[in-house]
Amino acid sequence: LIYLQQPIYDVALGAVGGVAHVAYQCNSCKFTYIVTDGTPLGTRPIALPPDLEPNGRFVAALGNDTALFSCYSQQYGLEVCVTDRDGNAFRVAADIFPGSESSKPQLLAATPNGAYFTADDGRHGRELWRIVPWVDAIFADGFSASPP
Repeated sequence: LIYLQQPIYDVALGAVGGVAHVAYQCNSCKFTYIVTDGTPLGTRPIALPPDLEPNGRFVAALGNDTALFSCYSQQYGLEVCVTDRDGNAFRVAADIFPGSESSKPQLLAATPNGAYFTADDGRHGRELWRIVPWVDAIFADGFSASPP
């Protein structure tokens, strides 16, 4: 599929609607995010917005149309981001620990109806959180991040 001539580490992998999403880091590269349908022509690196980068903690499916992954930005810290199935649009799902502090999300499980993770909101310590898709697509402003 992809052959790198150097070791990779901090690898996170998730499949969304038949498309694999992979975040990884290697010795001479920063974190990289790729999507693949399993063919050489269907494998491509994703250019995230300049203020976001994956960090390799997790990638998970939220239904058949959305990938959830851990990301970092100077504005939000370490939080949860989402992208569409094909890796065409990215956004921070929620700034759980407001500001540049990190909520340090840790994925517990993902189902077609929601993803469950722990995160620290800066007031209550580490708690259980979930992100669920709304009826409309997540990129039509249809997502919700809240304590369960």
